[in-house]
Amino acid sequence: MSLSYNGHTLANLRAENLNGQAVIGGYCLTFSVLFSKQTYPQPGIEVRGLRLRVDVERLSGGQARLLGFASCAPHWTFTVHQYQQPEYGQFDLILSEGQLTALEDFRGNDGLRFRISVSGAAIGPQGSWPLQDDIQYDANLSRWIELLKAMGAAEYLTIAVLLPSVAADDPYAPAVERVRGAHKFLLQGEYDTAVAESRKALEALQQVEGKPTRNVFDLYQKNHRGMSRTDRHALLQSALFHLANLAHHHRPDDPEVFSRNEARLVVSAVAGLLSSAIARGNEGTAPIS
Repeated sequence: MSLSYNGHTLANLRAENLNGQAVIGGYCLTFSVLFSKQTYPQPGIEVRGLRLRVDVERLSGGQARLLGFASCAPHWTFTVHQYQQPEYGQFDLILSEGQLTALEDFRGNDGLRFRISVSGAAIGPQGSWPLQDDIQYDANLSRWIELLKAMGAAEYLTIAVLLPSVAADDPYAPAVERVRGAHKFLLQGEYDTAVAESRKALEALQQVEGKPTRNVFDLYQKNHRGMSRTDRHALLQSALFHLANLAHHHRPDDPEVFSRNEARLVVSAVAGLLSSAIARGNEGTAPIS
C-alpha cells in the first residue's frame, strides 16, 4: 500500500501497532502507522494533513462498520528527500464509554479487524495533490483483551461495576478470584462458563457468610413489603444462584444457553453483590443470614 504524487510513489504504508489508554470520560486507541518513504525525482515533497477513517469488522468476517476518525498532531508533516528515513505517525481515535460498550457488543467472542483509510495532501512542484490509501490492522482476541486492560476497560463491566479486589489472605479472596475468572470468560465470549463461574463465586461467598438461613422465597410470597434490606440481599443472592444453576449443569457439547447480555447481567450482579459483602465485612456489620 502506498501514497503517490503525480504518479510517483512517495511512501509505502503499514499499520504497525495499536495501543490504548484511558482518557477523561472515555478511551483512546492509538494507531501507529509506518511511512516507508521512497526516493522521488524531485525532492522536497511535503506530506501534510493526514488522518484516518477507521471501519471495523469481526475477524471472522461480516459487514464493516464505521468506528470513527483518527488524527495525529495538528502540525505533523514529513518531507520526501533524496535520502530517506522511515517515519512513524501516531493517530488517536477517541471512544466514549458508550462507543466501547457498543463495540464490545458488536465484537461478541471474536477479534477485530480495523480497516483504515489514510487521506491527506502532498505539496510539491506540481502543486497540491490529494493522497489516499487503504491499510488494515488485525487484533485477535488475546490482543484485544490486552488493549481493554491497557485502557482500564477490562476492570469495569459495561454498567460500571468495579470488579472487587482483596488481599490474597482475605477470607473473600476465593470468591473474588471466581468472579474475576467469570469476567475473563465473559470477555472471551464463553458465556455459559462465565455464568457457571459466577455460581462458584456465590458458593465461595457462602463459605464466608453462610447460606441464607431463612426461606426468602417463601418470605417474599408471604410479606414482600415487610422484608428487611438483609432479606432482600439474601433474595437476590438466592435468585442469582438459582439462575446460574442452569449454566453449571450445562453440557459442553450443547449450544450456549446464555447470551452475552444475560451472562453480563449475572456476572455484574454477582460482582456487585460480592463488593457489597466485602464492604459490610470491612465495616464489621453482620453478614446476610
